[in-house]
Amino acid sequence: MKGLFKILTITVFVATSAIEVHAQPYEYRLTFEVSNRAQLDSLSQMISIDKVEGRQVWAYANPQEMELFRQTGIEYNLLPDKTAAKDSYPMATTVAQMQNLNRYPTYEVFDTLMHNFERDYPQLCQLEVVATLASGRQILALKISKDVELDNTTKPEVLCTSTMHGDEGICATTALNFCNHLLSSYGTDSKVSRLLDSIEFWIIPIFNPDGMYRGSNSSISGSTRNNGNGADLNRNFPPVDGSSGNPQQPETMAMIEFFGNHHFSLSTNLHGGNECFNYPWDTNNSRWKNRITADEDWWQLVGGAYRDTAQHNSASGYFDDGCSHSANGLTRGYNWYAVEGGQQDWANYFMHCREVTIEICGTKEPTSTTTIANIWQYNKNALLNFYAESLNGVRGTVTNTDGQPLAARITISGHDKDNSWIETDARAGDYHRFLKGGTYNLTFEAEGYLPQTIAVTVVDGKPTWLNAVLLNENYALSVIPTNIDVALMESSTTQRQILIKNIGKSDNAYTLTTDNAEWMTINRTANTIPFGQTDTLTTTFSSSQLSVGDYSSTIVIQSVSQTVTVNFNLKIRNMPERMGFAYLPKKLEYSIGDTLDVSGGLLSLYYCNDSVAYIPITRQMVKGFNSSTAGIKKLEISFEGQTATFNVIVRDQVSVIPEQVVVSSVTIKDLPYKLTYDIDDTLDVRGGLLLVTYSDGATRTVPMQNSMIGGFSSEKNGSVLLTINYESFITAFSILVTNTQNEQPTIVSAVLTSLPFKLVYNIGQVIDVGGGLLTITYSNDSTAVKALQNSMVKDFDSSKAGTLWVTIEYAGTFNMFSVEIKSNESNITGIGGYCCNKPRIYAEGYQIVVENACAPIRIYDITGRCVALRNNAAPITKISLSKEGIYIVTVGSTTEKISLHR
Repeated sequence: MKGLFKILTITVFVATSAIEVHAQPYEYRLTFEVSNRAQLDSLSQMISIDKVEGRQVWAYANPQEMELFRQTGIEYNLLPDKTAAKDSYPMATTVAQMQNLNRYPTYEVFDTLMHNFERDYPQLCQLEVVATLASGRQILALKISKDVELDNTTKPEVLCTSTMHGDEGICATTALNFCNHLLSSYGTDSKVSRLLDSIEFWIIPIFNPDGMYRGSNSSISGSTRNNGNGADLNRNFPPVDGSSGNPQQPETMAMIEFFGNHHFSLSTNLHGGNECFNYPWDTNNSRWKNRITADEDWWQLVGGAYRDTAQHNSASGYFDDGCSHSANGLTRGYNWYAVEGGQQDWANYFMHCREVTIEICGTKEPTSTTTIANIWQYNKNALLNFYAESLNGVRGTVTNTDGQPLAARITISGHDKDNSWIETDARAGDYHRFLKGGTYNLTFEAEGYLPQTIAVTVVDGKPTWLNAVLLNENYALSVIPTNIDVALMESSTTQRQILIKNIGKSDNAYTLTTDNAEWMTINRTANTIPFGQTDTLTTTFSSSQLSVGDYSSTIVIQSVSQTVTVNFNLKIRNMPERMGFAYLPKKLEYSIGDTLDVSGGLLSLYYCNDSVAYIPITRQMVKGFNSSTAGIKKLEISFEGQTATFNVIVRDQVSVIPEQVVVSSVTIKDLPYKLTYDIDDTLDVRGGLLLVTYSDGATRTVPMQNSMIGGFSSEKNGSVLLTINYESFITAFSILVTNTQNEQPTIVSAVLTSLPFKLVYNIGQVIDVGGGLLTITYSNDSTAVKALQNSMVKDFDSSKAGTLWVTIEYAGTFNMFSVEIKSNESNITGIGGYCCNKPRIYAEGYQIVVENACAPIRIYDITGRCVALRNNAAPITKISLSKEGIYIVTVGSTTEKISLHR
């Protein structure tokens, strides 16, 4: 269970595994009361909170955590050992007994089931070993999809993890039912078939096999929440803001690497012990307390749909306990209780994957086969519908002009915060952004390409497809227009201009290719545009050699990395033989000083083929209008070589002319959107509005225009006063010019994202922080990875044996982790029995090669995310990565920056 506010109870499990790895630690289960929320938040960083109801708290603790808790002086009660006898749990000791998937499999039966899925559905299913633990047990994942053999499709990758707490076996059976339903229903169930045709599923039924089978491989009677090392895996991931201080467990490191090898966009983490949909954020850090996600409305939408579907398919009362602080089955994590280092927040913040924690059963290990079967049936459609959401929102690909997929970032201005932006899968360039219905501006960015912002409207429950093509930032052209429509009469010519602007960073050579249409000529066929300049192409069209009809042609503008096609459509009409009036204008009488009004006027054009065309009269056709003097005025209309005339009368008005209405004041109604400029920026007054008041009390708003502005200069830093001149009225506002490119960013946070390799010391040894990494975040949102140095260490004392907390101080920030001081001497050797000098690290295409490694190999991308980990390195280790870019490679105390490219 993901785990507000009667007495603290602990269950003590002293169990031995059938596969002895080391002495099993105790696991305490306890209950106690808290006096306030602040106390609960503090305790959540000391022990594993399991459940909160009012002031009553249920929790787990390993021996070290229990000792810390006792020191708080809080009264508590230890919960008794599991009341169910060993034989009370319905175990399946053979595959045949798991036919209905309403029992708990032994480890061997579970392993066989997973392999049988792959054997029985080879076109839909592949089995992958995520990790082999020291116990010999494996974390297994099933890939399920119609194109299961392909790794570079544009399908969304989705994940379902289960049983990261070993005593929540109901999740394992639910996940196994999910696997079986997807595989066995394909081709007969239209919903399942659509999902497998369109989505790539990954399902991990048992993430913590050492906890689930702690007693033995043949029963779950001795199952524990924690893993074989006594660690709560759902408190072991890198927290969003700060450091947990807990050494990462093998299961955690395997999951981090598993995420790095895939591109998950949607994920569920199944838990037991309550019934609710728990979405981000869980964290308790002071900066994040009560933090609301950018996608709160979307979480409420899909969470409410999950709850409603589960309740519709279940007995009364299911999925409505609310986890204490939710609205009927939905809760934002921290509103229930805080979790630091949980998988959900880590996946959302660092991996940009929308992951949710779903509590599916108030009992963690039901002893009734009927209950086990029911929980799956209650959640089946809710899970299917939730994963179908991966097909909605905004979807598409990001490529360059050659159609090659790009590793791109997609952000939404005015919406994204707290790392809610997403990335494309660089293998196919696809992205999947889930949003509540509305209109958004998506910005696509990729290294080496110009960013592009596109407005898009999202409809709930439907996909919105949006493909972005990014231009090479060095050789980018802007071509306007790309479609030209021309209408000509017989034996006439006209011209149109095409503007080609170099918006790249270098001089840009381009060529023109035409289809040699005889009715179109271009003034040049090749040119080079200097950086930032514009070239103008003048295209001449002639109908002298053509008959009446429609024609089309194209030109292709080709630069180094871009191809733009301009389409021309020519329509030739025959000349009219004569012209008359179908209707004269409505207004034929004017007063002195009036302006011409030809509304309602319609011309009749008569052609030699007896056809007639009707054309509205425009002011541009009329000559001879003059209302400065009274009298009859003869007006001439000219159109396509024909003329016609009609008369109007201008009368001398002798009545009293009313007082003229004039502008009485001009004020600023809305300032422009942009009030801060970089050096050499150009003026932008979009969004600015003036309020104009007239002498008769009437008002209207007038958009600001650059031509109204005086005093603008962006040549140097400082405040600049701009004046606005409208109808001889002057008003003003200020802008700020700053040279942001020269500003030095400040450090916002420094987070311990990788622990040192050495965490066990003998008495008297000095600290060695090799392998430890800090991820530095700056005020301009950039990040950097910095290796720990011994000079950053505070409070290290190896004079006596025991657990020691070590403090890392860097630039005013503090992180902590624990080490073990032993009294006996131990020899530390290299990996695989060989030791080494400084390892050699270099790149070969998309591979990072490490020679002579004698410590674990960790690879981080430029954001500080661990993308690969090798604990058992060979004399020569080659690690393949899917994306180009800069990577940080650490081997022991050696750190190298490596650039990967084709």
